[in-house]
Amino acid sequence: MITTESAVDITDSTIGIVINDVSNTGNDPNLYEAACSSHRPSSTNYGITYKWIGDAVWVGHATFLIKNNDITVLTDPIFSNRASPVGFLGPKRLIPPAISIKDLPKIDVIVISHNHYDHLDIKSIKKIQRLNPSIRVFVPLGDKKLLKRKGIAEVYEFGWWDSVEIKNTEIVFTPAQHWSGRGLFDRNKSWWGGWLIRTQEMSIFHAGDTGYSKDFLEINARYGDIDVAFIPIGAYEPRWFMGNQHVDPKE
Repeated sequence: MITTESAVDITDSTIGIVINDVSNTGNDPNLYEAACSSHRPSSTNYGITYKWIGDAVWVGHATFLIKNNDITVLTDPIFSNRASPVGFLGPKRLIPPAISIKDLPKIDVIVISHNHYDHLDIKSIKKIQRLNPSIRVFVPLGDKKLLKRKGIAEVYEFGWWDSVEIKNTEIVFTPAQHWSGRGLFDRNKSWWGGWLIRTQEMSIFHAGDTGYSKDFLEINARYGDIDVAFIPIGAYEPRWFMGNQHVDPKE
């Protein structure tokens, strides 16, 4: 596969993102409210002292809501009941999303790791875009045409190591060991990967789906240590089948 390493041009963009790691908050509803609020929480909201640089909420599966005081990013949003091209067949979700689409705060950016139905949910993206007309969607190379056909605007494609620097934030599309495909004849016709979101204060990694590979070492060699990583370990057995494409807890 051809790899690219370039800067993705986004004209007149004002996106920035950071995240915090707040410990010992339990299921404090104030944390949920902070993530959905447009106001910065005080440093004593949770009974601890910390430097506030953002919040993250696990919505479900590979969907994370990442928010600082003025920018919100949503990873691999899937709010549908099934990961399928049709609503009556295919894998059905067991747990409802932690936040419904109508209760989401204003979303500035969506990042997509790859085009499997449990990570690229067209219906969810269209609903989110209706509520956020200026939203930008970052996708792997080869997936832009799919979203544009569905009427989704402001779509930008990334190859491995492509990056965009907006405000004080660098967003990098990183390689992974996985695959792509939504039908019988498009296997590996588009790319797949993870997203590294870096500021001076925090480095965040969203892996998407991946097996354990030298890509982790390469990411570290290029960008150093990661502060917060979202790594899926939900579908890892049997190892003879899943080992090359999904990490397990030990890995």
